Amino acid sequence: MSNRITRRGAAILATSVLAFATTIAIPTAANAADPTCDTALGITSCQGVGSDGAAYAFSAPANFGGTLYLWSHGYRYPVDLPAAIPVVGGYKVTSVPEPAPSADVAKALLSTGFGIAGSGYSKQGWSPELAVKSQMEVVAAFKAKFPNTKKIIAWGASEGGYITQLLVDQNPGTFAAMAPLCTVSNDIGSSLAYATDILWGMQTFFDPTIVGHGYKPGLEGYAQAMGDIGKIFVALGALQAGITAGTWPETAKASPLASNLIAAGIPARSALLMVGLIAGLPTQSAHFDGTTGPGDPANPLNQDYDKFALAIAPALGVLENVANAAVLGIVVNYDLEQQMGGKILDNSSRDYVAQVGDAGGTYNMALSGDAAIAGMQGVLKLAPKWTADAAAVAKLKASKSTSGKIVIPTVTMHSLNDPAVFVGNTQWLTDQYLASNSATEMYASFITSGPEHYTQFTAEGLPDTSYPAPTSTNHCNFSSMQMLTVAWMANYGAQNGVLPDAEITQFLRETIPGFSPDDMLETPRLKIYG
Repeated sequence: MSNRITRRGAAILATSVLAFATTIAIPTAANAADPTCDTALGITSCQGVGSDGAAYAFSAPANFGGTLYLWSHGYRYPVDLPAAIPVVGGYKVTSVPEPAPSADVAKALLSTGFGIAGSGYSKQGWSPELAVKSQMEVVAAFKAKFPNTKKIIAWGASEGGYITQLLVDQNPGTFAAMAPLCTVSNDIGSSLAYATDILWGMQTFFDPTIVGHGYKPGLEGYAQAMGDIGKIFVALGALQAGITAGTWPETAKASPLASNLIAAGIPARSALLMVGLIAGLPTQSAHFDGTTGPGDPANPLNQDYDKFALAIAPALGVLENVANAAVLGIVVNYDLEQQMGGKILDNSSRDYVAQVGDAGGTYNMALSGDAAIAGMQGVLKLAPKWTADAAAVAKLKASKSTSGKIVIPTVTMHSLNDPAVFVGNTQWLTDQYLASNSATEMYASFITSGPEHYTQFTAEGLPDTSYPAPTSTNHCNFSSMQMLTVAWMANYGAQNGVLPDAEITQFLRETIPGFSPDDMLETPRLKIYG
């Protein structure tokens, strides 16, 4: 039977997303090993510990309808982070279970008759196989407590999106729908390649003492990694302070190649933008849209508007994105090097001039013109590259990867300018689905995109970074309404075996704030895969 629905019907169905927004108090469950449950205000909440020591939690309302949302949380740092580190300083390793992406989403799902569940995993860091084991034990514990469970929806974000894909790949018939969000796809190697470019670029242009890769085992390597984070932020702080004048960090002067650029009068912001371009980092960030300058653009006497938008904003966008991604990139590399027993980052065969490609022309003004571009290209060609340890790389490649097969209704969502897990990961899944020539509607993708202009300025004409970032930027930065839209879509797929008609999906793209309405949007593909 066809599931075609009129546009009026699409609007009526789509508005049921709003029903998820009903709030309800969630009691605090007892903290105990083994499933220990408590019921209050119509919600039964349980906590327990799996066979490998992974803490888990799940809840279901009195009117539980038989559908469970199994949430897989994203990458958590496997080491404590010193308080002095900006943004995330003072982080302590935690294994707290996470049954939903947020309290608001949890309340909305429970209030409409759904169950929620999730594990804290037995090991933090990159450990998807252990997470899969823990999550399947959570499913078993939930079904034992609620034997009327009929449908299970797997969803998760970042590494949790990767875990979601592995859960479905490895447990056929268990899940009725899945939603991998801001996800790593296929394998971790592709994302590591981009981290390599960023860290190598920062070392090459701004501080040759950055270690970047080949961290020593144990505490000594931990100290090196934390030191690198500090050096990156010192360099970024100097770059930000001198962004208009183009002042270079003092540490750059220790590099003969960078010293040549300094002597040639090439602004440091142009080199920073070049780092972003070789890595494929978005030039739009949490507070810089790349098109807005201070003052009135219609005022012919205001020359600062275009100068800022064209010459300075792209570098500031890269700077903010590096700041948001650097800690994750360094810690993930340290984490995996410790697990694999050697260096895994390798750019020895990378042609960075070719990798920048046409972007050199697009950002010609921000790169300070053809002569400056040629000078920086010379650095890219001459700077020593990194090589990996073959045994460590072989061990990494032997770890599990996701298949990309869409065998159950699947909903994806990604921020267009995610600086940590590039949107190309989700485009890969989209390409995999399109290549399958499936006749049924089994896949839908939502891309969050911000307004054309969102950069703001103080009364003095300085960038104002005090306001919240739009959902098109930062890592896994989604609104509750966007998350609940995905949840509604996945539930429709779980109950019907296919997703809603394309007309309904498009209605949601056009109605839910922050979604790109372009149903044909192709995001940049990853330059390196596998």
